[in-house]
Amino acid sequence: MKKMLMLIIALMLPLTVLAEGPLPEELLIPGQEAVTMADAAGIAFGLPDAPQGEHTTRLQLVRLTDNTHAWVATTFGEDAWHTVTLSAEDGETLWQETSSGGVFRDTLAAWEQARGDAKDWSGETFRLYDRLYAPAADTPAAEAGIDQAEAERIAMAAAGVEDESLYQRISVFTGDLWQVFLVQEGQTMWQVDVDAAGGQVRLMKPSGAGNG
Repeated sequence: MKKMLMLIIALMLPLTVLAEGPLPEELLIPGQEAVTMADAAGIAFGLPDAPQGEHTTRLQLVRLTDNTHAWVATTFGEDAWHTVTLSAEDGETLWQETSSGGVFRDTLAAWEQARGDAKDWSGETFRLYDRLYAPAADTPAAEAGIDQAEAERIAMAAAGVEDESLYQRISVFTGDLWQVFLVQEGQTMWQVDVDAAGGQVRLMKPSGAGNG
């Protein structure tokens, strides 16, 4: 109800319509795309408008309306939110927007131009929009018990990290997992998938193992 209310409030505000370029049509399971999730996370976090410091990120692979694949990375920081859509073939930025919170106004406007007023969207469309652009902390999996800091501690322990200062940690919330990338000098050394509900390590991949 809270999320729908935010959308309805946004409908009453003047919006800039930017419906250029393809929009997400559905979520996909990561597979053999040229740009891996780790690659996409690195690109998204390196953009000038990306929130710095403590943040939670949701990163999803999608099929776009032009039938190509892309990563949608949405980051929620204390002072700003940022969303970016990146081509899964070459990492090109297809769309991005920064918001002070509440809603991504231009993104919502683009979806409404393509799909009609948000209040008339189907449940499937609304769930897709919500999954891509709503704060990850509002999702049932995030509420189940494991927060970002705990997931990172579990990942570092699983990878045998003794000196935490040697690693940059990139944490991506996918809806039921925390995917923690341990990065050293710009290279991902480990990807550790931690169950968001119970904290179990579901997957470990050393550098060079890929993401599919």
